[in-house]
Amino acid sequence: MPRRHGRDTSPRTGWTSIASRGVSDVVEILRLLHTPPPSNPLENQLPYPKSAADLYRGLPDDDARRLVAVATRDHGLLRDVAVHLACFSSVDRTPLQHALLDRDHPHPAVAFRGSTSGEVVARLGALIARAVQVDHALSALAWTRHEGLVREFVDWTNTRPALRRQLHISPSDYARVAGFEIEAERARELTSPSCFQLRIGAEGATASLFEPAGTCPPCGRPAVHLVKFDAQAPDEFASLPPLVTCLDCATADVAFVRLDGTRIEWLGDACERAEGWDLAPARAALVPRPAWEAVEWTCADGVSQLGGHPSWIVDLDYRPCPGCARTMRFVAQVGLEDLGGEGIFYAQHCEGCAIVGVTYQQT
Repeated sequence: MPRRHGRDTSPRTGWTSIASRGVSDVVEILRLLHTPPPSNPLENQLPYPKSAADLYRGLPDDDARRLVAVATRDHGLLRDVAVHLACFSSVDRTPLQHALLDRDHPHPAVAFRGSTSGEVVARLGALIARAVQVDHALSALAWTRHEGLVREFVDWTNTRPALRRQLHISPSDYARVAGFEIEAERARELTSPSCFQLRIGAEGATASLFEPAGTCPPCGRPAVHLVKFDAQAPDEFASLPPLVTCLDCATADVAFVRLDGTRIEWLGDACERAEGWDLAPARAALVPRPAWEAVEWTCADGVSQLGGHPSWIVDLDYRPCPGCARTMRFVAQVGLEDLGGEGIFYAQHCEGCAIVGVTYQQT
């Protein structure tokens, strides 16, 4: 796909030459989808029948290996293939990981998700020892979730002060890239392994987005339910409180509310955002999908979801709870990307304090 700022919809776009040349090899089709030709006003571009995500979901191991071999000739193409294989495929990604490490560039980090290769883990550790691409190597290691990872992160934090000075944050903090943190030398999950895409406008809708919820007392603007279910939420999220928020306060910084039964306590001061949101309520169906499909928002085929891993647009933004200071867990996100707009609203929750916090990011 073309590398540019903003959400990239090119994996859904083909051109007449694919069909006219009779291309049927899935590897060549994916190469063309990732590297479309220059725009030609005399050529009528047509949508390819399947998205890149769908092609990757059905990609066999042999074709995945061939695709990686083709992609190694172009670093940009290799990164694009790495993201899609990590997000949409369950094939063995070890050859891909070695291809990235051969370039001393273990990025995107999600490409190393769940790696069981001891050699891959050792090569990532060697990059850190050589002080090469340390931030990417730590992020990639976090995604491997290999046995002994927590101990290694704690040891690096406690015994490598120079490494901490180089990074400006603790090595242990890189665990958050993969959706967990290290607390009392143990892994604490900040995301849910269960994930439901909020497929806007789909048949069988059982949830509403942006439904009115009165007024935000701090700023006087309309409050909304970020997500509201017609009945009970899926079992995995049955204890989740109403995700009531103020989109304006969330856009300015973070909107915190404490939910005590039916009583809502708004926390924080009024925001100073000049323009208010004017978003019409939308309906969405809950469709199960793997937790990591929307990690890279530029290639996801829908970022709005309940659970799973967040699609951070700018930086990781797990917030401390204003009640207990413990890191809040990510529970949902609603992407204006899915409604023809820009940006994503993220909801986080502290179960112990019954507090929900909502933030917003855009390019």
